[in-house]
Amino acid sequence: MDDPSDDLGVERAWVRRMTRRRAEERSWDRARARAEALDAAAELARPAGQPVTRPASHALLAHLATVRAQAHVARWRDVDAATRRAAMAWVVGHRWARTTDEQRHAVALALNRARWKQPDPAKVAPGGGVYR
Repeated sequence: MDDPSDDLGVERAWVRRMTRRRAEERSWDRARARAEALDAAAELARPAGQPVTRPASHALLAHLATVRAQAHVARWRDVDAATRRAAMAWVVGHRWARTTDEQRHAVALALNRARWKQPDPAKVAPGGGVYR
């Protein structure tokens, strides 16, 4: 007959608790290893020209909220045409510098098509007509 006053029950509870704790630690280790493997795979799959993205910081979010408040429809109302043109030329120049060769080629095709009034190739009918 078992002696109810022995410490075996306490030891069993401790062993169970420690086993559970070790299993939980192993589980966290496996989860971290999976996350690192996924990050490494995503970094290898990312094209070379694409920058690494990271979550926006609180400072950036605060700055964007401030800028968004200034970005009203009438923000150019009191700016003369020459200053507005210079500012937009600067913005367009910087945006254009960040584009790839394929994007620039697509823009050039669209502008040339608009300049020479050629129909969009997707709308050209088999006989040479244009779908409207």
